[in-house]
Amino acid sequence: MRRFALVALLITFPAGVLAAQGRWLLAPGERVRVETDSGPLIGTVMGQDSANLQIRSDGEHESVLIAVPQRRIAHVAVSAGRGSNAGKGAAIGAGVGAGLGLALGIACANAQDRLFPHCDGSQVAEATLVVGISGALWGGLIGALSTHERWQPLAPAAAHLSLGVGRRGLRAGITVPI
Repeated sequence: MRRFALVALLITFPAGVLAAQGRWLLAPGERVRVETDSGPLIGTVMGQDSANLQIRSDGEHESVLIAVPQRRIAHVAVSAGRGSNAGKGAAIGAGVGAGLGLALGIACANAQDRLFPHCDGSQVAEATLVVGISGALWGGLIGALSTHERWQPLAPAAAHLSLGVGRRGLRAGITVPI
């Protein structure tokens, strides 16, 4: 009898642990973006079980603890940190600056009045280069002041085991994503 109880404990213990873990392999404290049928939710994981994922949402004025039913979760992504937009801003600034410099250089080269002095081809190239570099510097500075969050998609656990008590006794179920 003692042996049977020990074997039953060893068999059911891992199943109980799997059921308590929930569908997603997330640790408390991780920053996540959860997409549900009612829209995205961004916050910090507080815990999870087989029925719900508990998230402390990032509210504008205060944070709220939300229990999101596992069955309503379509996708989960984990934060991979924040990144700068400096490179993107510099590229956009260089393009805009070079285009503006080229337009000014062409206007100078085609000038027939006293508003613009007449320019040759080398001055058009110089204007394009100088204004393009200036645009890249300004764009990089503006981009460095704005950041974005990088998200790493998370796949559900390979198999999900759930245990419960039904009207006719103990129920067990396993979900395997296809």
